[in-house]
Amino acid sequence: MKLKFNSRKSRKGAFTLIEILLVLVIIGLVATVLVVNIMPQQAGAERDAAELMVKSVKNSLDTYRLNIGHYPTEEEGGLLAL
Repeated sequence: MKLKFNSRKSRKGAFTLIEILLVLVIIGLVATVLVVNIMPQQAGAERDAAELMVKSVKNSLDTYRLNIGHYPTEEEGGLLAL
């Protein structure tokens, strides 16, 4: 008794190794492009956040000076007096 294999029927509906590898390569390329474009934006956002914090401290110091007449001294608690 001989078994007959029909190679066309067995391959219908399945992906070949080449197709799977091609999709993985494309996904890798897209991920690389996204990472290259997102990383500089993250660094810029961190810089902007630091600038906002510094401006907030400056505004708090200026408000303290306007209300009290001088900047807080170390004896008054320094920045903790804000």
